[in-house]
Amino acid sequence: MVSRHLSHEKTQFQSRRRKNSIRTAVRSLQVESLEDRRLLAVDAFNDEFIYFKADRPHSKELPVLHNDNGERIRVVEVGEADHGGRVRIVREGTMLAYSPRPEFEGTETFEYAIRAPNGESDVAKVEVLVTRPAVIAGTNWADKNGDGERQEGEHGIPGWVIYLDQNNNGELDRHEPAKPTDPRGEYRFVVPPGEYTVAETHPAGWEQTVPESGTYRVNLEGGDVADRLDFANQRLGANLHGMAWADHNGDGERQEREPGLANWVVYLDSNKNGSHDEGEPAKRTDPHGRYHFAVEAGEYVVAQVNRPGWEQTAPENGSYSVNVGPGESVDRLVFGNQPAAARLHGVVWADHNGDGERQEREPGLPNWGVYLDSNRNGAHDEGEPATRTDSHGRYHFVVEAGAYTVAEARRPGWEQTTPEGGTYSVEVGPGDVVDGLAFGNRPQVSTIRGAVWADHNGDGERQEREPGLPNWIVYLDSDKNGSHDEGEPATRTDPHGRYHFVVEAGEYTVAEVNRRGWEQTAPENGSYSVNVEPGQHADGLDFGNQPLAARLHGVVWADPNGDGERQEREPGLPNWGVYLDANKNGSHDEGEPATRTDSHGRYHFVVEAGAYTVAEAHRPGWEQTAPEGGTYSIEVEPGDVVEGLIFGNQPQISTLNGVAWADRNGDGERQEGERGIPNWIVYLDSNKDGSHDEGEPATRTDPHGRYHFVVDAGEYNVAQVSRRGWEQTAPENGSYTVEVEPGERVDGLDFGNQPLLGAIHGIKWFDRNGNAERGPREPGLPGWRIYLDLNDNAAHDEQEPITRTNRHGHYQFPHVEPGEYVVREVQRRGWEQTAPEEGYHRVTVEPGDVLHDVSFGNRLIRHEGSRGRFNMQFFNEEGQPVNQLMQGEQFYAGIFVEDLRETPRGASAAHLDLVFDDDVLKMNGELQYGGDFEFDRSGGESDGILRQVGADAGEREIGDRPALLARVPYRAMQGGEFTFDPIPTEDVIMGVKLVGEDDMVPIELIEFTSAVLDVVTNPYVNPIEAMDVNHDGNVTPFDAFAILNDFSEHGARKLTLPEPGDDFSGQMYIDVNMDGRATPVDILTVINYLNVGGGEGEAALLSDAEPSVEVPVFDNLRQTGIESTDQATTTSIVFDYNELFSPSNDIPIGVAEEMRSLGKSAFDDVDDSWNSDDLADCLEDLMAEFTGEAG
Repeated sequence: MVSRHLSHEKTQFQSRRRKNSIRTAVRSLQVESLEDRRLLAVDAFNDEFIYFKADRPHSKELPVLHNDNGERIRVVEVGEADHGGRVRIVREGTMLAYSPRPEFEGTETFEYAIRAPNGESDVAKVEVLVTRPAVIAGTNWADKNGDGERQEGEHGIPGWVIYLDQNNNGELDRHEPAKPTDPRGEYRFVVPPGEYTVAETHPAGWEQTVPESGTYRVNLEGGDVADRLDFANQRLGANLHGMAWADHNGDGERQEREPGLANWVVYLDSNKNGSHDEGEPAKRTDPHGRYHFAVEAGEYVVAQVNRPGWEQTAPENGSYSVNVGPGESVDRLVFGNQPAAARLHGVVWADHNGDGERQEREPGLPNWGVYLDSNRNGAHDEGEPATRTDSHGRYHFVVEAGAYTVAEARRPGWEQTTPEGGTYSVEVGPGDVVDGLAFGNRPQVSTIRGAVWADHNGDGERQEREPGLPNWIVYLDSDKNGSHDEGEPATRTDPHGRYHFVVEAGEYTVAEVNRRGWEQTAPENGSYSVNVEPGQHADGLDFGNQPLAARLHGVVWADPNGDGERQEREPGLPNWGVYLDANKNGSHDEGEPATRTDSHGRYHFVVEAGAYTVAEAHRPGWEQTAPEGGTYSIEVEPGDVVEGLIFGNQPQISTLNGVAWADRNGDGERQEGERGIPNWIVYLDSNKDGSHDEGEPATRTDPHGRYHFVVDAGEYNVAQVSRRGWEQTAPENGSYTVEVEPGERVDGLDFGNQPLLGAIHGIKWFDRNGNAERGPREPGLPGWRIYLDLNDNAAHDEQEPITRTNRHGHYQFPHVEPGEYVVREVQRRGWEQTAPEEGYHRVTVEPGDVLHDVSFGNRLIRHEGSRGRFNMQFFNEEGQPVNQLMQGEQFYAGIFVEDLRETPRGASAAHLDLVFDDDVLKMNGELQYGGDFEFDRSGGESDGILRQVGADAGEREIGDRPALLARVPYRAMQGGEFTFDPIPTEDVIMGVKLVGEDDMVPIELIEFTSAVLDVVTNPYVNPIEAMDVNHDGNVTPFDAFAILNDFSEHGARKLTLPEPGDDFSGQMYIDVNMDGRATPVDILTVINYLNVGGGEGEAALLSDAEPSVEVPVFDNLRQTGIESTDQATTTSIVFDYNELFSPSNDIPIGVAEEMRSLGKSAFDDVDDSWNSDDLADCLEDLMAEFTGEAG
């Protein structure tokens, strides 16, 4: 049956009456259904109808019913309401809407028919009770002090949830009415009549204080209003307190007069980024600079927002990190800020004509008060900044940034004429300077002015250092009886002894009241009689007074035992400073009276009556022992004599200090690079006999050459013990005689010593067989770096001495100080050191020693198949070999690889540059070989260099194709001769680089042949002759070329033959390899003609002054001339490196078809002594230079 799903339903409406009208307001609906189900609809506010929706609080719609099976039942028909209410079916029968008649209150009934999904139907009757609602209202406020009583300042708490606890379980359940408080902390419920429990939620960190029971229970009739149902809560939190203050002296510590800074922003830096971000809590300081945060327990960073014109001085790191517990208060989170001062400047002047404009003769008014009227009340109040004008009427204030009112203190007898408003209102920023704040005043009355001063010398004339006497009474002696009577005008002098009277015009007698202990010295008759005109200023009425002197006596003595009591043998200290500490600051300041003790340590002061602090000047090396407080404070009357003001001082130890240093240049003055000498003996020569005797104090210098003696006061003779191999250069007389005061430190007792220098010599040679011993065919290696490893770390460091081997492998360190040295070489890639065995030499150089044969051997790191031959040739633009060109023609230089045996498979090519430098084509880079070559023109017209840029791995026969081709630039073609230098630049090795390996395998050159190209400027004047060296009938790179021209400084200068009188001409060469013919390994020259003549046993010498022969000479490689020494038997060939070669008597010289021998000669490059070793070295070097093979 459908009827089992239905029941009689009761629905209650509430209406609310408004001012001047009565209308129906639908507020809530209650329907009782089967299973005791409660259905609510809340806050529809619809004048026509309300929707009913089941089990959905806060909804505006309510389904009609559900049956027990969960089937949806539709409304198919509704009846009329019996009191005019309106009932409608909505939402396709799933809803119905009811709206009561306006102004109706009471019970209204209607029926509606329903149909189930299975077609069954039934009718239900509804009774609706329409009544006025009740109101529940109140406030939730923050009970800061927790007393349950709301005070002023205890604000409402917004967002706090208040609810109606329908099941009285003390918790907010789903479907229970609830509302958050509004921004004022207020809440309001409009409810049907009935009984309610009103409660609040309890957020963490708060404790409820009102109501005492925790909730309210109310029973409401229609129209009732319960609006005092308040809740109070006290925050369970922590407090952070502090302040911001003006740190005027910037020391980070607040002094008594440093005020708080109002309206300064302090914030909690939640993200700790050092800036105030949106949402971070912040406070402004109150008028006293104070602030506080009420916070929950936790960790906080408290910081301030810095202001322009202020510099923060505290805390040191700019903020505070604090951790506060519940209920805890953290104080003294203070922020110091030093303002950048501003300045206010102005003047107060006498505006005699009262026009408000200052004229030239209107003077400034001294000692006029000017102040900052902080409260703007027109009067100078206590605490308001003030100053007085100087002698020119000027004044200034140093202030912080802000707004100020500048006013002057008014004086009787004066009328202010400017500014118009009487004050200035200014606003200054940090560092601002405001000028022109001038005050004009017109005098209205007359004045009598003067001073009372201390006339120390009693001459009645005031001197510069005679001070004014403050608080001295000056009066107008109306009855002229010479005494101050009652009723007579009187004043007291100011701190500077000045006084003044403002008087009407008339005659006056001005006098002073004399004081006991003083004698008046001016004026002569004791007073002044003056007649004052209106507005007149009678100045200069001064009174001089000489004090009757008092005396202070004492002594300063040496207290050796430091007991503060003077014993019989403790002497006085002469020339010791004693002074009167006028400002009691513990130091002798300018202007404070002072004296010095006599030869017995005694002193005295003649003083005026008054209070004094007597102190002594402390001396370095002495410690005061008496008096206990360090000074004497006494007060004397005129004529008093005070004795026994004694000071005891205990002497401290003295020291003698100096250094012994290596005076390299021997000038007796220590320069920056002259080091101290360690372990040198310095002694005190007690008997002054110039030698260190037994018992005489001595010490040794430290690692830096420094020494010192701790001594008593007295006279000392300081000397050093001399060493063998050193010569003393300072001091001039060999020692120092010094007088030491107690506690004195004597410095600069330095001793200079010049060492007798030594030398280190050696050679770097090519150890071909690697046996660590130099053989006859093992040449020296040029350009290798040798250094002194001063810190023995096996690396060349900056400042460590270094040199290079010369062309013959020789090196030397000619000037070394005595000592121990480690000599090392700088290793090169591709080489292996063979000698010495340890890899270095450790040597000891005594003063004046010369060490020889500190030598190093190295061999190439060999690789199988790393031997090759190379040659050089020049080409024209058509690719044809050339040996001469006309000026302006272009040519190319090519390097051919003749042979590279057993080339490792997989080798690859890198790059090699031919660089034109100083008329020589030089190899630069790594020559690597083993693949196809590609050429890429780069570098532009400036150098014309062709670089080898890539290659495929594998072997390839090069044949007659150049491995490198370079176009010589036009700038080089200015005439003359061009050569190829086959020696690579330093640290560059010719070799082969294998694929997958970092290091390049050096190539040992078996032979490197080069050629010479002559650029002819005028072929008719300078003919070129070619000598067919290899006799093949062609001009080839193996031939030598020479230019025949006149004698010049670049040609032969001197030539000496052993047989005077012989005349010959023809081709001449030095047969270096002694094969009886001219070959590419020989040094070749061409001689046009040679005539030699001379006397008995003496050859004719050629010279620049009187040339007797013309020998135009150019060689095919490096030779630039021939030259002889002063020895008649020595002939030398000049090379472009300015090195000399002298052949021995077994080296033949070829002349035409005949061989002649030169006399015996020698070569030397190191020690200026001629020996056979030098000759052998020279020949080996020559062969290695020209053929790639020594010997």
